[in-house]
Amino acid sequence: MAPSVFQRKQRTTHESFSPSKSSSSSTPSPPSLSAPPVDRFARYTQLSRDADPGRGHYFLSGPEDNDERHLPAGIDDDLMPPELTHVDVLPRAYAMEQRTTVNLKDMRICEVVNGGMGRIQHLQFKCAEDPSCLKCVPQPLLEVSNILLEVHQDPSLFTARRDTLLRLFPRPPAPGQGHPIIVMATDTKYMDYVLNWLCVAEERMHKDIHSYVLIVALDQQTVDICVRRQLKYITYFSDTLSKIEKVVMAVNELIHLNHSAIMQDTDLAWVKDPVPFLRRSKFAFNMDILGQVAPRWDAQGQVNTGFVFIRSNKKTKLFMDSLVSAIPLMLWKGDDQIVWNHLLRLWVFRQLHWQLIPHTIVRGVVGGKEVDHRRQITNRTLVAHVLSGTGQEKRDRLATLGLWMYNTPQCPAM
Repeated sequence: MAPSVFQRKQRTTHESFSPSKSSSSSTPSPPSLSAPPVDRFARYTQLSRDADPGRGHYFLSGPEDNDERHLPAGIDDDLMPPELTHVDVLPRAYAMEQRTTVNLKDMRICEVVNGGMGRIQHLQFKCAEDPSCLKCVPQPLLEVSNILLEVHQDPSLFTARRDTLLRLFPRPPAPGQGHPIIVMATDTKYMDYVLNWLCVAEERMHKDIHSYVLIVALDQQTVDICVRRQLKYITYFSDTLSKIEKVVMAVNELIHLNHSAIMQDTDLAWVKDPVPFLRRSKFAFNMDILGQVAPRWDAQGQVNTGFVFIRSNKKTKLFMDSLVSAIPLMLWKGDDQIVWNHLLRLWVFRQLHWQLIPHTIVRGVVGGKEVDHRRQITNRTLVAHVLSGTGQEKRDRLATLGLWMYNTPQCPAM
């Protein structure tokens, strides 16, 4: 019987094939890693292949909110040993090891023939005369983005930003070690969401969660609140950048300083601590990026960038550098999710191991007052992310779930 895909990958890791010898006569050398038996992960691998044979991405959807028939048992509480949470199973000598960034000419986002985002007509992300899209970006916007990228790469400012972040979060001894940094961007209008998230997390989990939070402050009032509440924050140099680009730049800095990061929207709450699941669950084994499900098949799917975990390593450093280089397109369309998903599908990043978090674990809470939102949360739910609706409607939904504490004695107002 031919070996499975996963077994072939394991064999590539541990065997040395010589051109002068036939593969039938070679004897596999014993594994050099203290890895678990292959069949321990066969179920997860098979589920992934069934869902998307070409990529191995795990995607859950269905009409029943509590449909967990496809979830492996113990997905959120059976943890891996720390030393086995990330093991490379692909050959190292490949394109990603030889690159420093992927620019817009490499991405070819507007090339319809090669499956670029230009084929999604209703998003109008197209540029017939230029696969890189740059000729279609309005010239004033392109000039601004070029200046911003030059300033971002300025050596003195680069050093100043890194020094600031190192004072806030000392560099881990190795990439990906330590508690991930939670990154949120906000202005005063949405600061109550941030403080609510913080109060709920501290009440339900641990009191020192604020030590791992980085606020990307979008106005001076937010800076003042962070100072009063003793929250760690960073600001960026341009009013032209929206929160989308500023979050990408902040996460990029952290990943290069060996910190893993959770990039999340403000309109959510942690039902339970998701960090053990993201770092050490069997589901997250060997994953570089884990993202919330965006149940759509256009350019904005499959990852919802409202909740994304990025593990710091060589591959994600390249990925985040490439996202920064795509800031002109984010400015053009005011959307980072299209660029995120296109890069995840790009051939250069085929070595990147990414996975969709099942929707019962990071749950998108939807519907109006006629919906019982409590039924959308199961005993496996770790994060409740309120999708669509006005600011007050989102607050009401979180309150219905018992996840709104802001402006109470336990969580005083700003």
